[in-house]
Amino acid sequence: MSRGASLQLPDLLALTRDFELHINPHCRVVSDAVEAWWIDPRNATMFAPNNGEDLRNMKAGLLAALVLPASDSPQLTLVAHFLTALLYFQQRMATATSLVDCGWEHLSESNGLSFLDSNKVFHLFIPHLNRLSSHAPDDWRTRFNASITAFQFATPSLVSASGEPTACRDIDTYIRQKMSASGTRMLIDLMELVKELRLPSSYFEQSDAMLTSLVETTVCILTWSLDIVSYNIHQSYGSKTNAINVIVKTMQLTTQGALKFAHAQLKQQFEQFKLVERAILDGLASVHAPHHRPQAPRHRSVSPPGASAPPARTPWSWVPTTLFSSSKPPSPDPSPPKPIFEPDDHWDEQTCDDMRAYMQGLRDCIVGFVHWTYETDIYFGKHGEEVRNTGWMFMLPPVCSTKRS
Repeated sequence: MSRGASLQLPDLLALTRDFELHINPHCRVVSDAVEAWWIDPRNATMFAPNNGEDLRNMKAGLLAALVLPASDSPQLTLVAHFLTALLYFQQRMATATSLVDCGWEHLSESNGLSFLDSNKVFHLFIPHLNRLSSHAPDDWRTRFNASITAFQFATPSLVSASGEPTACRDIDTYIRQKMSASGTRMLIDLMELVKELRLPSSYFEQSDAMLTSLVETTVCILTWSLDIVSYNIHQSYGSKTNAINVIVKTMQLTTQGALKFAHAQLKQQFEQFKLVERAILDGLASVHAPHHRPQAPRHRSVSPPGASAPPARTPWSWVPTTLFSSSKPPSPDPSPPKPIFEPDDHWDEQTCDDMRAYMQGLRDCIVGFVHWTYETDIYFGKHGEEVRNTGWMFMLPPVCSTKRS
């Protein structure tokens, strides 16, 4: 890494200090198995046979273990495979000049899983996703297909031969497009399914529903965070498809000023997340109070950290474990109005527990992603610990490439 110009990154970890970080005990076993599958020449992946080191340095298995700290090995394996493909796709998109660079020979007009199947990165595990989704509730499949459709239509707008994102008049427009193109909505949908949660569909169907708002805030947090840490890669390739570049261009700020602006926006999203989360938890607490009746536990994928699940055959038994300036940034309003969450009086205790588990999953996703960015070699190479401790990032030199003019 060049020891020339440097920038000071925002302290992302400070924003997650009241988020508990856990890691799945199956992390090592699942990581090894997933990496072995992707570098096996028989599977004809983009990592086989010569890019094994790139795959290991990506640490997709670690990310899966951080965002799913309480899941069993089969569920963790499936998500680790999905994250391997998603992270590789995100890296390709950062330097892509056409959709071919992202894995599409042509942009398929199909929808849902068929669209993902047309991509040479994602198609490798589509059979497993097909089998998984066939056992899923109809409302989940509807949401998952909607996430894929958003991904499908947002991606072309962020890929161009000039390296400039198209139709991005301002940072808000860009962030909305990047939220869909990041693929993190699909990840959250998969997390819901592998945890075997049963959520009230009516609270997703309304665009202004608080649960929908919480999910969108989570995706926004992940989008801002990943664009901040990936700026160095984008600038080295001359790619402008990054929030920091969009801010510099549209708001006439310096790069350091753009990073401070991005941090302020990210901090607002964290505050919004905690505000809405608290309102939902307060609403759930009122459902059965004061006559809360204990319920016999059933085997579920979600369990408290440290707890062991009883050995039982579950719908997941079919998944093989070896599957494939010194100025302070602007602050949010000091006293935003507190939203009120009104749950259905007819919800049983299991529905309320599933809602709580789902929101904990969003927390795990946020804190897991932020910590993982310093562990993977994708963003800071071997200097992740140094960047974590000091906040200073030395700029990468320009990458010679014939793809960009």
